[in-house]
Amino acid sequence: VLQQGSAASDMFILESGQVTVRLTTDSGKSVRLRTMHAGTVVGEMGLYLNEERSASVVADQDCTIYRLTARNLERMEAEAPEVAAAFHRLMARQLAERLRNTDHLIRALTD
Repeated sequence: VLQQGSAASDMFILESGQVTVRLTTDSGKSVRLRTMHAGTVVGEMGLYLNEERSASVVADQDCTIYRLTARNLERMEAEAPEVAAAFHRLMARQLAERLRNTDHLIRALTD
């Protein structure tokens, strides 16, 4: 679905199926970061930061995935600002939850 290090300016919404997020370390080791299921998004950092992919995302099974490009998001903001605002609120909540989960993981690893 996504390749670590590739250019990014879009994100993907997983409607059905399951994907695994994997990080390849500098030493070449592949580390599983998490498994994600229907109803989640991947690649959002690429959409918001326009930076290369920080990890790879691999489909574990058949998936239905929708792509949202930066250009389409800009169009949504212009043509349906209330929908775009709701989308950004949803993304902010999801990113905040992921940050909280990362904080919990770091605390568990350092205790």
